[in-house]
Amino acid sequence: RRRKERAVRRHAPPRVRAAPGSTWKPPHRLTMASATPSWLRTLSRTSGTVARRGAATTGATLQRRISAAAHWSLPASSPGGTAPPGRVRFSTTVTSEKRVTAESPASAESTGDACLAAARNSTANASPLEDIRARECAMLMLREAETRTFRLNDSFVDGYDPVLSGRAPPFGFNGLGELVYLRTYARVIPGEDGQPRREMWHETVRRVVEGCFSMQWRHSEGVAGLGFDHERAGEEAEQMFDDIFHMRFLPPGRGLWAMGTALTEERGLFAALNNCAFVSTAELGANPRGLADPFCFLMDASMLGVGVGFDCRGAGSARVVVPRPAESGGEGERVFVIEDSREGWVQSMRVLLEAYLHPLNARTHDEQGLALAVEPVFDYSLVRPAGAPIRGFGGKSQGPEPLQELHMALREALQHAAVSSSTAVSEVKQEGALLQPRTIVDIMNMIGRCVVAGNVRRTAEIAFGHLASSKEGAEDETPEFLQLKDYERFPDRAPYGWASNNSVYASVGHADYAQPSLAENIALNGEPGFAWPDNMVRYGRLRMAGQHDAPEATLVAADGFCNGSVAGETAAADEVGGNPCLEQTLESYELCCLVECFPNQHLLAAGEDETEARAAFMRTLRSALLYAKSVSLGPLHWAPSNRVLLKNRRIGVSMSGIQQFVANAGGDGNGLGLEVLRQWCEEGYAELRATDNELAERFTVRPSIKLTSVKPSGTVSLVSGATPGLHWPEAAHYMRRVRMASDDELLPPLVEAGYHCEPAVGDEKRTTVVTVPVTVLSEQEEAAVAAGA
Repeated sequence: RRRKERAVRRHAPPRVRAAPGSTWKPPHRLTMASATPSWLRTLSRTSGTVARRGAATTGATLQRRISAAAHWSLPASSPGGTAPPGRVRFSTTVTSEKRVTAESPASAESTGDACLAAARNSTANASPLEDIRARECAMLMLREAETRTFRLNDSFVDGYDPVLSGRAPPFGFNGLGELVYLRTYARVIPGEDGQPRREMWHETVRRVVEGCFSMQWRHSEGVAGLGFDHERAGEEAEQMFDDIFHMRFLPPGRGLWAMGTALTEERGLFAALNNCAFVSTAELGANPRGLADPFCFLMDASMLGVGVGFDCRGAGSARVVVPRPAESGGEGERVFVIEDSREGWVQSMRVLLEAYLHPLNARTHDEQGLALAVEPVFDYSLVRPAGAPIRGFGGKSQGPEPLQELHMALREALQHAAVSSSTAVSEVKQEGALLQPRTIVDIMNMIGRCVVAGNVRRTAEIAFGHLASSKEGAEDETPEFLQLKDYERFPDRAPYGWASNNSVYASVGHADYAQPSLAENIALNGEPGFAWPDNMVRYGRLRMAGQHDAPEATLVAADGFCNGSVAGETAAADEVGGNPCLEQTLESYELCCLVECFPNQHLLAAGEDETEARAAFMRTLRSALLYAKSVSLGPLHWAPSNRVLLKNRRIGVSMSGIQQFVANAGGDGNGLGLEVLRQWCEEGYAELRATDNELAERFTVRPSIKLTSVKPSGTVSLVSGATPGLHWPEAAHYMRRVRMASDDELLPPLVEAGYHCEPAVGDEKRTTVVTVPVTVLSEQEEAAVAAGA
């Protein structure tokens, strides 16, 4: 593939600049037909012939592979031959027998039919088999031929190369931003000398932009059969490149890390481009996808770097039963060989949980009182050792130890839940114990502790519980959920309880926030947080009461959110949740992409000309929305997620550095900066709605039900030097601590330079904490803050 790409670049037409006074347009984007030598086109035709032979294979072979992958009941071949009797090898890898290339006349039609059929058949009741079909849909979207792999011109990108052009990326916070970028988002690539090296910023931006427009191309031609406007795409791609390079907006950290890599370009795992997700445990015992599915979804998404929220609505809808131990070498023993993949890890947990969790009406014991389910036995021999590279997602493996610890912790927690929730041993033996909220949270938190995404990002979770107070203020016994982070009461939760933010669903007027169970716990550790589902589904943007044309003492939607053209939330209040920071509402199995804009960057670049800065900000918003909308075009490998994605197309265009903007726009002491911010937001939202309608028509998808959000941000704002979201800076100067893998190549230079480095408490062997001095505000910004105060 790289040889083909180099051949295309060698035959590319030279970059042409516009003469003074003329309008320049970028040259036509290269296709295999227009720019590839004859020997390469011959090679492509030969590959297409091989692919068409594969497509002629009957569907029986494919169906057998799908069945084996979906139900984990058929022995699969291992690299050394057939798996031993009694052993099941976990693998969700399905090699499609219908390999489609652009050389096949029917390829576009077959791809579109397959994707549309998968979308129509994706329902909330889809089984894991539909997940395999959804994955096949994603794989069919990926085209073999370079005609659907978008490429920026080398001459354009060279203009941003700091070695060739002298342009330095505007990393923020006097070096902290560059350190965070190198640690978190710069992928390892081969250097010119053949030795591995980290990406440079302009190389990361190129990979991200090319991956984004490749998704548009594949959707427009391969899925929807719409055609693709190369001239327009070229102009938009170069504008997006310039915006990201100068950090006017940035994709989510997942996009900086995964977009345009083998994870999306070869494996079709577009879920890795999203920030967040939510999954409900409601009616767990009646879930047609299996009782373990919400837990497996969280683990799968977390291993792709997606933060996941979950609720405890499934409490009482399933039973916890202790399986009978497997007899070593006996007839009932089944040894499960765990494949060295994300899918293998997830499916091992599915098997373990389904041995303990059962529907309420299921028969779990025989006539002698012995449990029908057998404790699974796992073989970890195929899992790569610690320190080995993870070639798909990137980063380094932690070895099998975290998975072994997860299996052991789950067994202990479930056995404890089966006994402690019942009143008699006989009940445990015959009936099992009802699943409790704490057990749901324990399982999810233990998964969070296990998941270290390639030693690049730890998982993020939020757990939603319920209050036990009535409207009159009558107080019930303090719910156990509210005390899960009281480690004096639950010391056994300390090793994993940190993995989630814990919040409660509240109803307007139904919560006495002064009751001791709430106030004491909030004073102890800042939790629980509060979420009002009724307001979450009723309102999008709001106008304050009595201000900006809003009635007195009334909150109103600021934009006619339910005006018919955009339906707004369609789920009921008791069916929604949110992401780990709760800036975005989500339905069960829904994912969302949040992009981040930096209005203060536009003020600093424009100087005193606020009108010019505002116009530039509108252009940036269009680029940011185009990126997020492009991510929503990628099919996911979970069937229920595809269903809600097609329905909602939810997006979150966010802003960071808001306090910096307010200070530079006139200060907040007299309200001038806030008023400028409000004007930018109003005009910006109108621009986003108009752009979204245009993109919905271009890609033949529905408009997004939500477009904006203000996320608290994390490392992305550090890269650009912006204060996160709405947050005030801690101080003008402070010490920032950064966690790094202890074997990271960046660590020795930091130690040599004199930065304070120490082992991380609780993970001393694998993680080191580096202390970095930070200057938050420039001299101009410090003067503006002083004047505003």
